[in-house]
Amino acid sequence: MPLPSLVLNCRDDALFTLAEMQRAEEMLRQVYHKAGAADRLAVSYYAGGHRFDRDMQREAFAWFDRWLREGTAP
Repeated sequence: MPLPSLVLNCRDDALFTLAEMQRAEEMLRQVYHKAGAADRLAVSYYAGGHRFDRDMQREAFAWFDRWLREGTAP
């Protein structure tokens, strides 16, 4: 606890407001910090609306490589 987590946000996502995404990020950061696992949380914000484009996919796949392929997952 807690397991590695990656959160990718789009600043203009019609499904979630930026303020609520940032509020959720702060809550997650506090939990991960208290657990001594701040390095296991990554949160990124991308311009535009709801999507999962190539830049986001690159970040996600690099995250998977770090935590799954390299054997660093708990």
